[in-house]
Amino acid sequence: MSLVKYCNEKYNIAKGCPTIQLGTLQYYRELDPSFTIADPNEGKYSFIIEDYDPVKGQETGTSQFVPIHARLGNVIMMHTFPNCYIFCLSADIGKNYLEMGKTFSPEYNSYYKITDIDTFSIKLANILVENITLEHLNLGSQNKEQRLTLGDIKSISVRILNRFIKYWRVKSEIISNSKFQIDTEDLDPISRFLFTKDSKFKEEREFRIAFLFEHPKFGTLSVKKAPILLPINVFAHEIQI
Repeated sequence: MSLVKYCNEKYNIAKGCPTIQLGTLQYYRELDPSFTIADPNEGKYSFIIEDYDPVKGQETGTSQFVPIHARLGNVIMMHTFPNCYIFCLSADIGKNYLEMGKTFSPEYNSYYKITDIDTFSIKLANILVENITLEHLNLGSQNKEQRLTLGDIKSISVRILNRFIKYWRVKSEIISNSKFQIDTEDLDPISRFLFTKDSKFKEEREFRIAFLFEHPKFGTLSVKKAPILLPINVFAHEIQI
């Protein structure tokens, strides 16, 4: 499978750029909406509770949703996944590469291809581990800052997820009569947050790599908003133009 990364020529790692940038969910969520790659719902997912009664609550399996300031009627609950690093590519349509790049940004005048995405993902993860520090983690946002010991730090691992984005009409599920009514194809919970986008983005044909920092006690750790630049020259020769 061949995937394409559209970019400005000065950032083309196949043409000598020594670094590669990983974005974050929060970065794209808060990006200037005039940019075509901005998505205010990045990493978010909502549940719509129909005919909610704030007195009785709403049972959904083993969990109970009790929204703050809920009123009788439909209630929308928006959940946000812990901020993580992502790297986005596009499906290789086999033609018009430079024209396709312009649909992302007028400054995208170059591209490169990745033919072995699993190996590429693993190498990126290894470089990420070698360059990240605690300063990149947003531990305070999850109230873990005071509890994370040296032993805990040693237990942090990186989980790699990579797959094509699913484009849905809405990123939400309806909960009615104590059951989930999914208006989309069934996906695991993490994929609903990380690998779904509004159908208006479908022409991007996005394939995404997500890097999650996980801890056996604290779960998924959030990173700070800013993207991270990683040295890529160690295997740039393996990338195709």
